[in-house]
Amino acid sequence: MDEKVASALNKVKEQLFNEPEVKEYFYLKSQIQNNEELLGLDKNIKDLQRKLCKNSKNKDLIDEYRSALNSYNSHPLVVNFNRVKEEVNDLLRMIKEILEE
Repeated sequence: MDEKVASALNKVKEQLFNEPEVKEYFYLKSQIQNNEELLGLDKNIKDLQRKLCKNSKNKDLIDEYRSALNSYNSHPLVVNFNRVKEEVNDLLRMIKEILEE
């Protein structure tokens, strides 16, 4: 790869990682990965998914799964993470469009 191109790409990468949205994305991702409540909910959701694969007609199991999923998705860290993830995706789409011109 041309040295100028590599240097320019490194500058773009550095600037991207210094964007407030990107910093917040990684901060929230770390907070979620280290949150005991969310880790427990995630494990419970995965266990319920496995059970549902074996017994997809069980209404109580379906209700329990939906409740656990709703609890996870409505947690403030997850809500903020999803919002910031969309902002970062918008930023990446914008960069992609610029590069495609």
